[in-house]
Amino acid sequence: MLYILRPHFVSKNNTYVRAQPVDGPVTAAPHWYDAVPVRLIPDHPTYQLNTQGVEVDLVPTGDIMSLYSEALIEVLTAFDIRFETFPVPLLDRGGTRASQRYALFHLLEVQQPGARRIPDAEGVMQLRPMSQRFAPDAPPIFRPSTHANLIFVTQAVKEAIETCGLTGCAFEAVDDHFAPRVFNPR
Repeated sequence: MLYILRPHFVSKNNTYVRAQPVDGPVTAAPHWYDAVPVRLIPDHPTYQLNTQGVEVDLVPTGDIMSLYSEALIEVLTAFDIRFETFPVPLLDRGGTRASQRYALFHLLEVQQPGARRIPDAEGVMQLRPMSQRFAPDAPPIFRPSTHANLIFVTQAVKEAIETCGLTGCAFEAVDDHFAPRVFNPR
């Protein structure tokens, strides 16, 4: 089974915890979506939390780049995948350094999905669930080329993250996310 790994929005005092770059927007060249190493602009960005005293392992930044704690990166390192990290200073709202170490996590595993439809026994084309469109030997963590802003993980990765008690991580079954939506105007 495949899941989408995304930040779980943690709230403190009715404010969702997120980080933002201190020195303006952070960009990457070539693009962050590409499965090749990138160069950050600026080279060494600093991020600041919008709240005080909250430590989570996956911190959203408001764009495709998220901050991962050293603990989360260590769990993901156990799976044989290609990625690069860019350590960043993380400040709390008061401007002092947060206690955990964080990095921007750039996943270099991108997979092309297979056919959307396949014929059934009678030759009628049937829509395949998204989770069945990728090769069985796909990496345990990857971005689909058609939805590069999402990160797909296997059951084993999900369980490893949950077993370690890492915070700020949410999982949604890929097939639930891509299930056809029924429009009801009433």
